Formats: sequence, structure tokens, C-alpha cells
Amino acid sequence: MRAVGHNRSVRILYSVVVSLPLLGVVADLGLALTGPQKNFQTLRSDLATVHLPSEYRLTATYQGGTDCATGPCSLTQTWAWAPSSARPISAACADLDNALTSAFPRVGSNSPMPAGAVCDYYAVVSDVLRPGQGKRTVEAIVRAGRPGINDDFLIVLTASYGGGW
Repeated sequence: MRAVGHNRSVRILYSVVVSLPLLGVVADLGLALTGPQKNFQTLRSDLATVHLPSEYRLTATYQGGTDCATGPCSLTQTWAWAPSSARPISAACADLDNALTSAFPRVGSNSPMPAGAVCDYYAVVSDVLRPGQGKRTVEAIVRAGRPGINDDFLIVLTASYGGGW
């Protein structure tokens, strides 16, 4: 028994096994003391990872809710194609799908789509390394502009906590 206790490999394994639960308790206490990290900056970061082609221009930003830590909140960006060139709405759906799948590992298609939407995608985002930031949803919609005009559309990106859009 003494030979096993003096074995260096066994001592290293023992210290690792004892240290992991202790590290978990310390990390949990740290998150409890600092409180939730849900905020608009995290939502801005989520939307910043979605890269549309350079011909799209940000036309509006809307912040819904007042405090992400205590209730639902959202951040919405509206993008339009540069007016100098026509663009079919089907290409906008392809651009949006490519941008979202490049930004997030799992992207799905929403069904049913909201009124006026041509295509609607979403991604559920959470960070294993920063669990205090909570689970967020990023939704991306191509909305038709004027009926019958194929190149008149808007892309609406929304990041939210608690489905608050």
C-alpha cells in the first residue's frame, strides 16, 4: 500500500481528481457573486458575427427592453441592399443563409414565417466558456418591400434573450 501511495502517477491523479470539484465550486461561486452577464453588448457581439456582403447597408437599429438581466430584451438591425444595383430577393435569402451559417454552428429555418417574410432563419447561441451570458436567439428575416418589385427587400437581424422581439 505504501508503494502505491509513493507512486508519483497516483499522487498526480489524486490531485487532479480532488482539484476538479473544487474548481467547479469556485467557478460557481464566482458566477453567483458577479450576477448574470446578460446585456446588450453580448447581443451586439452576436449580431457582429453575421457578415453580409459589403453591398448591404445598415439602415436602422432598435433596442427593445431596458435591462437584459431582469427581463426579455432584444437588439434589431435592419439592412438594405445598396440602391445602385438590382438584386433578386432569392439572392438575399442565399446571402442571409450563408452569413448565418458562417457565424453560428447550427442554423434552422423558422416555420411558419411571419407575415411579409420571404425567408426566416434562426440560431440558438450559448457560450460554454461564459455560461453567465445566457442562451440567446439570433433570428434573420428577409422581408419583401413593395409587392411585385423583386429587388425591394430588407434584411432584419434580431438577437434576443427570452424571445423578446
